[in-house]
Amino acid sequence: MDVEDAATLSYEAFCARYMARNRPVLLRNVTDKWFPGAAQWKDGQRINFQHLKAKYGAAEAPVASGDVAEYGAEERCTLRLDEYLELIENGTVGKRYLKDWHFVHAFGHDVYETPPFFKDDWLNWWWDHKEKSESDYRFVYLGPAGSWTPLHHDVFRSYSWSVNVCGRKEWIFYHPDDEPKLKDRFGRFVLPDVTAEDVDREKYPHFHEAKPIYVIQETGDAIFVPSGWYHQVRNLEDTISINHNWFNGYNVRELWEFFKREYAAVEHELEDLKEMGLVGREFVDQCQLVMLANTGINYVEFRELLYAKASYLLAQRELPESDRPTAQERDLLAHLGYVSSSLLA
Repeated sequence: MDVEDAATLSYEAFCARYMARNRPVLLRNVTDKWFPGAAQWKDGQRINFQHLKAKYGAAEAPVASGDVAEYGAEERCTLRLDEYLELIENGTVGKRYLKDWHFVHAFGHDVYETPPFFKDDWLNWWWDHKEKSESDYRFVYLGPAGSWTPLHHDVFRSYSWSVNVCGRKEWIFYHPDDEPKLKDRFGRFVLPDVTAEDVDREKYPHFHEAKPIYVIQETGDAIFVPSGWYHQVRNLEDTISINHNWFNGYNVRELWEFFKREYAAVEHELEDLKEMGLVGREFVDQCQLVMLANTGINYVEFRELLYAKASYLLAQRELPESDRPTAQERDLLAHLGYVSSSLLA
């Protein structure tokens, strides 16, 4: 995997080398400039338990059990942050992992600024602007050494980025082309733990053909995860990271294709409803409701998002002083083209 210095990498180079080509990259030296408030979250090379308990201790956060080797299948509970931190301090936390804590939604943007490479974020832009929004796709993860996340690709096949505020992680990546090799012989479920010593070759007959990419992420590093790349992550030390899911014009078609597959799967599952008289508009509406419940978004909302973003981009356009469009104008026109092609697909 490529390694770049965030202090010298331009946004244009990041777009051309990584977003446009859907390639992962490790960025060094991210936290000093864009995460000043998070500096208090660590004490030297360790988590600053005292500060976190004093500042956020009463906040409630989701905690995964960590004892089920299947992505999304682990049992979850809600704990106060100070209670969870005490479990780490006294050594009784096991592999329980604080995940998907909507920190920005609860406490605002004072702790960090999204690095410029990741700011063109249509997903969280939508959640920030929609009426009665009660969520977002910005998270804090906090876990002890040994806590982990099973193999998966990100929600909606979106991009993600992850910054280590404190601690170290091991990442194992697989190119999207390896997806069939990671699945069982029926082509349904991916192998949850690619580090397992006893992988069932009869159940996962092509796993050995997949080509892993191993990366160690240190404190202060950011990882860019492109669309559709499978990854498994393990904390090598007590670790805090800040993570966003996001998309923009570079991968909007990838999301649209994913949503079309999700809708087709829902439509197939509900086919029996047609025999019960649910047809036409009523059947479509029911499919949309189920898709929203299963996926977190449906055709209706995704199209609303794209139309809203198109209107916003059009409002940002400025007439060029000459016949030759500026770089910003070309970028805006390209993004409008991405939106239009998705809406017409």
